Amino acid sequence: MTRRKVIFWNDLNDSYIVSEEYNGDKAEMERFGLGACDHTWPEFMEAMSSVSNLADFLKVISYITASYHATVNGVPLPEQANNLPGSRLNVVHSHKELYNLVGDMDEVWEVKRNIPGAHLLDVSTIAPKPKQVWDGKEVIDEDDFDYATAKPGDFVTQAVVDNAMDCLPPVCMSTRCSQMGEPYSSKLDEKTGEWRSTYATFRKVGGEWPNGIWEYCGHCFWGETVERGKEMAHIQNLLATIER
Repeated sequence: MTRRKVIFWNDLNDSYIVSEEYNGDKAEMERFGLGACDHTWPEFMEAMSSVSNLADFLKVISYITASYHATVNGVPLPEQANNLPGSRLNVVHSHKELYNLVGDMDEVWEVKRNIPGAHLLDVSTIAPKPKQVWDGKEVIDEDDFDYATAKPGDFVTQAVVDNAMDCLPPVCMSTRCSQMGEPYSSKLDEKTGEWRSTYATFRKVGGEWPNGIWEYCGHCFWGETVERGKEMAHIQNLLATIER
C-alpha cells in the first residue's frame, strides 16, 4: 500500500510540522483486505484544498487520522471507530531533519502557509547533498556545524562562515580571515602583556563564493588565525602556585 505523510511548512520560523505515516486509503484497503479507512486519498486532499494555516491543517490531520481504524477480521474496532485518536506530529527545523522523517515515503504532500491546498513534494529537493571532502577531510556544512564541538582545523562550507558573519557586524573580514563580531572570551597576550578579546575565527583555504572552503581556527585575537594566549583560569592557578 502507498505510504504517505503530510507536512505543513511555516515560513515565519522555518519549521515543518510532519504528520504520522498513513498506509493506503479506503480504495487500497478494500482491494487488499487490510485495515479499514473511511475515505480515499483524493477525498482527504480535497479536505486540504482550502487549508493555508496551521490551525486548519491540524483539524484536517485529525480528521484524516480518525478515518483509519484497526480491524479484527475486517471489522473496525468499536473503540477506534467512535473515538478521535490523537495525531502523532513531529516538528523539525531543517531539510536534514525533514528528510530523515519523510525520505522513504512513497508520497509526501506539502501545505505551505498562506497557499491553499496540498501539493506533492519532490523529496529529491530536500535530500542531503553528498559530503564535500577537502585535503582528505570532510567539509562540515551548516546543518552539522556546532561551535560546542568544532575543533581548530575543521573544514567548513561557505554557508557556515556566511551565517557567522551575518550574526553581527564582523570584527574582522579580510583576505586573511573572517571573525565573528561578538567576543568569545578574553586572554592574556604574552607578547604585549595585555588582556585582549578573542573571536570565533575562520580562514579561507579554497574555492570561490558561494562554494568557498574555510578552516575553523578556534577563538583567536583580532586579525589572527592561531589560538594563543592564557586564559584567566590559567593565570589564577599560576598565582595560587606562586603564593604557596
